[in-house]
Amino acid sequence: MFSDKVYWLLVIILVSIISFYFFWISGFNYFFDDVYVYLSYSESLYNLGYVQDLTTIPPTAPITTQNGVVLLYTILNYVTNDMLTKMQIVSFILTINLMICYLLIYKIGLLLNISKNVLYILIVALIFNFYFYGYYVTPTNDGFYISLLLLSLYLFLKLSIKNNTNYWMILLVIALLVPMFRLQGLIVYIAALISFFIIQKEYKKSFIIFIYIVLSFLAVKLSIKLLIDDTSGLEELSKMLIFYHLETFYDSFQEILANAIPSIFLNFPASNFNSDAFVYIKILFSALVFIFLIAIFIESFKKKNLIVFTIVLIVFGNFAALILFNVIIDRYIYINAIFIILLSLFYMKRIYHMYFVVGFLLLSLLSFGARIYYKQYDSINVINNIDYIDSTYKSYNLISQFPRQTYFYLRKQSILNQQYIDTNLPILIIGDEKFTNHQIEILIQKKNKIITKKQLTLIWKKENTLYNTTELYIKDNDDW
Repeated sequence: MFSDKVYWLLVIILVSIISFYFFWISGFNYFFDDVYVYLSYSESLYNLGYVQDLTTIPPTAPITTQNGVVLLYTILNYVTNDMLTKMQIVSFILTINLMICYLLIYKIGLLLNISKNVLYILIVALIFNFYFYGYYVTPTNDGFYISLLLLSLYLFLKLSIKNNTNYWMILLVIALLVPMFRLQGLIVYIAALISFFIIQKEYKKSFIIFIYIVLSFLAVKLSIKLLIDDTSGLEELSKMLIFYHLETFYDSFQEILANAIPSIFLNFPASNFNSDAFVYIKILFSALVFIFLIAIFIESFKKKNLIVFTIVLIVFGNFAALILFNVIIDRYIYINAIFIILLSLFYMKRIYHMYFVVGFLLLSLLSFGARIYYKQYDSINVINNIDYIDSTYKSYNLISQFPRQTYFYLRKQSILNQQYIDTNLPILIIGDEKFTNHQIEILIQKKNKIITKKQLTLIWKKENTLYNTTELYIKDNDDW
């Protein structure tokens, strides 16, 4: 068997190779979405002193308080203006961060008395889980959030065994930082507060954690005051909470059962399997997961097992956050799959541990191979389109159906309101037929005469949809 140092060295090499493939070779960087708006936020913060969405003309208010990665991009603006380079630098940092995540999962596994050899194979299986790269190395907030979540959990579990002042200081720093990356990071603190209060009856520790939670929310308020000038986007976002849409509760819960939970275990979108038979199988599987979690929640409470009780609370908290924010996205609960696997190993007889993790490794290799073989990132076409537009048009108006992508591709804002169109310049409309026709109708209603209309041979792909590029020259017959 490899020594610990050799094993972790091999982990570093393997993670680096896979990450390098996805974020430097495969073209994966050309198919992000949130990343591009974070880049625009950072450009705004760097140039204007506050966060604004610059992907459109006119700019719009930001729709998130979670601007941790925006601050990092803003710092990188002092190093380079190239958006792709900034993304790759952050992906490099997150690759290192991912290795820390694996180490923390390993250490949490040890606290659950899972053997080193079993955890070694488990970590290798996780290395071949594409979602770890797709969610935690993609240069957004999620990778930083997940490492802070795991570190805070590990420190709380260690504090349940022995008090340590240094741990408390680190947890204070994390409490102030983690909401900048994702508010769900506070679920660990809430779970720890409940566990110390109910299981260990450590009221002093619970009170300290409560103070940390209060300080964390105050830090969020301060970040809004310092970074965001227009809060109308946040006000609109708050209206998405389930309290405003109680009628969607059942549908949201069904979506969690039918797609979100199966996806985190399949390492693949479960929505791709939507025949009636598959839907029933997915819901049955998710129901069994919930039954398992409820059973060990009750058992850990009875036996006063703080470690298991805390982890189960975090899992339930992550599920509840999906419902609360009314946003059913599997990446927000992907870490739950890891926690559930660790808990399954904890309750499983040791003679089955190796069979379980080897089976999980084979499943990971299968899904990872399918992802490499079948997933095509058509970045060459995107780059060719960019080169053509850059070489053909010195100046032009851009109207795009997906302004975040075209902001990154073309380094240009997309016009939302046609009063900002310069009629002396050509117009490029990027979108499907319905979108393009609608934009042309608006132009005509403004009493503009279309002089020429030509569909270019530039096709863009976003997810499974193809978008055309139309060139227009117009004559302004009247004032706007």
